[in-house]
Amino acid sequence: MKRVVRSLAIMLLASPLLASAQALLPQRPPALKCEVGPAHTTLGGGDWLVYACDDDESIVLVTPKGNPAFPFYFSVWHERDTYQIYGEGSGDNGASAAADKDVRALDPTQIRALLSAAKAKAAGK
Repeated sequence: MKRVVRSLAIMLLASPLLASAQALLPQRPPALKCEVGPAHTTLGGGDWLVYACDDDESIVLVTPKGNPAFPFYFSVWHERDTYQIYGEGSGDNGASAAADKDVRALDPTQIRALLSAAKAKAAGK
């Protein structure tokens, strides 16, 4: 019994430390279906494809072939009154870093405009 109580005490003391450590890790995007589009945009001086997600708030930005960052993608999703960004790929680091800077500079109005553009492109507009 003492062993169980000691284990619970250690878990309770460690949980705030774990929570703060997890906050420092890059967040992975939620599971979304992002197949509406694509629209085109320019990020970091290169062409990117924009897809709208099924939550009607999030987008995915994907490099087409020919972009030096290819293959690379960014997920931009709405969470707690802000947008989170996650990027991953194995293309040219300089090209993806330049695009990352542009993605992080997008404001909510610009993100919603990209979402609308992807939906309009899918609708044939």
